[in-house]
Amino acid sequence: MQSTLLNDALEKVEELPKAQREALIDIVRRRLVEERRAEIAQNAIETRKAYLSGKAKQGSLTKLKKELGR
Repeated sequence: MQSTLLNDALEKVEELPKAQREALIDIVRRRLVEERRAEIAQNAIETRKAYLSGKAKQGSLTKLKKELGR
């Protein structure tokens, strides 16, 4: 049923004037960017907590490869 919802939304968008469709694209794009920034910020918080609690380590890719190759 999701495809039906998407199709209904697309039909409504197609009814809008071109300028409003372009504005909608800009709005959706900005919201997606904001959403991604929030995800990145949350990942940073979780990574910092893991590092401070000793669950994560800091190092280089070379060092990681050596550790995994043991």
